[in-house]
Amino acid sequence: MRKQWRLGKLYDASCLCKSVFNVSSEREDTIIIGDSMGGYGALKCAFSSPCLFLKEDLDEHGEIEKFRMVYGEQLLKDFQEILGGNLEWSDQHEILNLANKIKDQSVRPKIYMACGTEDFLRDTNERFNNEMQKLNFDIEYEEWSGNHDWYFFNEALRKALKKVLK
Repeated sequence: MRKQWRLGKLYDASCLCKSVFNVSSEREDTIIIGDSMGGYGALKCAFSSPCLFLKEDLDEHGEIEKFRMVYGEQLLKDFQEILGGNLEWSDQHEILNLANKIKDQSVRPKIYMACGTEDFLRDTNERFNNEMQKLNFDIEYEEWSGNHDWYFFNEALRKALKKVLK
């Protein structure tokens, strides 16, 4: 039975992708990759419902003007698309909450993450890796020289694809 879109909300992403793009919906045939905010989206999809430690950032910089000053206009707009105009946090947006919900399941996503040693989000990525290891997730985390830019993302994509396509 095919699931349908209702009021713009997707009820079964794998079914939609299979029917629209004629791809397999089997777990062993499926990967999702993203960089920067796309990495957030990839993790959110993998856990079926994140930003890393989002509640902490919102508690610290929750006022919209303060958030804009710290993260810039584009990132503010990205987060408003996810959380709504007032940046309202919910458990459904926090990756660690989502990971905790499935930590005891036998089938869980395998995660490959890479971060540049000069990336301004390096500490957050290292922390996320440590938290996921505590939950016994299959996570591989690599670092090498690089920034939060397309030069680094392109190399990380090459390495990720090499791992999954071997």
